[in-house]
Amino acid sequence: MLGIVHIYCDPNRKQRAKLGIQQENDIRVSYIFKNIDEQNILNKIRDSHRKRELVWLKAINNVNKWPVLLVCGADHVNSFSSLAKEEGCVPEIFRKDWHS
Repeated sequence: MLGIVHIYCDPNRKQRAKLGIQQENDIRVSYIFKNIDEQNILNKIRDSHRKRELVWLKAINNVNKWPVLLVCGADHVNSFSSLAKEEGCVPEIFRKDWHS
C-alpha cells in the first residue's frame, strides 16, 4: 500500500449555496440585464472562485498529508497557487492548462 489518500474537496451544490459560491456563467447571467460593467462582473467571479478555493485549501489542510496533488481547472491555477502561498505552501504547477 502506498498510503496515498484521495479526497474530493470541491463543495457540493448545497455547500456552494450556503457559502455563496456561484459558477461563472450563473454570475454573468444574473448581471446581464443590470448594466453592470465587465470589471465588476470579473470581481464577482474572482470572489466566488476564492470562496471555492478556500474550501479546497481547508480540506487539504485537514488531511495534512504532504506532498499534495490538486487537479483543478485552468481558471483556478494562478489564484489557488497564490492562496496556497499565502498559507505557507510552496506550490509547483505541472501544467497550467490541458491541451490534447
